[in-house]
Amino acid sequence: MQEPALLIADIERYIIENGLSRANFATLLGVSTGTIDKLMSGHLKFSSKMLMKIEAKTSLISHRKIATFDFEVGRPERHISINLEGEYQVIRPSYRHENTLYGYSIIIKWDAKIGGLVFEELQNDLSPHNKGCVSVPVYNRMLYLLSCEKGNFRLMVLSDAYQPGIFYGGVITVGSQKMADKTPTAAVLALQKLPDGTPPVMGHVRQDHEQYEYFSGLLAFARQEGFFRVLP
Repeated sequence: MQEPALLIADIERYIIENGLSRANFATLLGVSTGTIDKLMSGHLKFSSKMLMKIEAKTSLISHRKIATFDFEVGRPERHISINLEGEYQVIRPSYRHENTLYGYSIIIKWDAKIGGLVFEELQNDLSPHNKGCVSVPVYNRMLYLLSCEKGNFRLMVLSDAYQPGIFYGGVITVGSQKMADKTPTAAVLALQKLPDGTPPVMGHVRQDHEQYEYFSGLLAFARQEGFFRVLP
């Protein structure tokens, strides 16, 4: 995967821009030069503890374009998360009907009480009150939306914005408040940020819908590029 390489490149740039050697950088972090050499060569994984050391001493991680927190590493500054906030069109295949898509919307917003991002599904007839937390693990370049209410588990795994305002990935669901079937289900999906005042497309989107071809193209792109794989 390319994510560690992104961090290694950032560290190399930091070392050069600050006139440091690897030994100097190791001293800055309070680790051995050998540890830095192994990290930079890819022979040692970046642990959560190491990531926190790097962030505390260099702020390299918080300078990414989107929020960079998860449950283990920490939460983002308010200004880092603001560009993720807003209402999103969600589109995925229908679980029950062939050649049919299903659309609804979610809102991602800042929750001052927890000091992080949360989401809420406002226009999903199958799960109208679903809500949960948003996590962007450090240098994973993925966006996670996780909810677990009344035994109904759902996880969205999305790419870092591959195109401005569009996220590709998939959703894993076990049941919902209006579905008796609790069989785990996975499907590819896409999220597109809605401009202010733009209403989302809700419910079933059939082949005669004016947005069907566009939405189908988003899901086809997600499959072709391997953003989320559902294996036979």
